[in-house]
Amino acid sequence: ANVIALVWAPRPFNRRSDRTRRALDISLVKSCYLEHCPSENPVKVRVSYQKLLKCFVLNALHHRKPNPQKKRYLFRSFKST
Repeated sequence: ANVIALVWAPRPFNRRSDRTRRALDISLVKSCYLEHCPSENPVKVRVSYQKLLKCFVLNALHHRKPNPQKKRYLFRSFKST
């Protein structure tokens, strides 16, 4: 619940500048991806669940916004030639 609350926090707290991460984020996320699958599932499912959850969270943390691309208009370039 704390992890989700952090996403919807007010402006200075929900933003991350450049590649920095707050220590608070990492500790909250670690407890999130270490949570266990329900014990009625077989061991194989529980292990893969935890691994997938860990990879998902780490990828979300390391994801960077794509750089905006300059739009090139095909017909305008043909018109100038």
